Amino acid sequence: KTYKELHYLSITHQFALEKLLAKADLPKAAKVDIQYLRLLWERINDTIVWQMFCQQRYLIKRLCMRQPRRPLAACNPSNVISVLKQINSDPCKIAVWTDATGIVDIGDILCRDYKTGEVLFLEVKDGEVNDDILRTLKTSACPWTVQDFLNRRGKKGGEQMMRVIKQMKLN
Repeated sequence: KTYKELHYLSITHQFALEKLLAKADLPKAAKVDIQYLRLLWERINDTIVWQMFCQQRYLIKRLCMRQPRRPLAACNPSNVISVLKQINSDPCKIAVWTDATGIVDIGDILCRDYKTGEVLFLEVKDGEVNDDILRTLKTSACPWTVQDFLNRRGKKGGEQMMRVIKQMKLN
């Protein structure tokens, strides 16, 4: 339970620090200090991930693709936190928001089930376009259903579909 509470505490601090960093009137030295504190909270989440993988470096290296981090507020926080709380209500599971770490670049949520030993990388999709993408891919990935989707959603919808497919392949 302690790791779960620490993860939620870390997320809360990261949000607060990112909010401070967004203020334009802060001196440069203050921004450096705030960014340092944010990175410390991020490292706490990294430590939790290391523990989830029993400190096996070869596994951790597979999770890190050195992707740049976006602010947590831009990463679907309400839906992700809702799913985190649902998973973490099970005492045999732990879930970590991957965007709140510095070492996991796969999925939105990393989940470990200690009862089965299973590790899952979950995508939390939200919005009408993502619902349409998932419905299209579940129906079938036949060229005419994909073309129908592209006709309705255009280039941006097609780019989003490619991102979803890429994420599904990584998982």
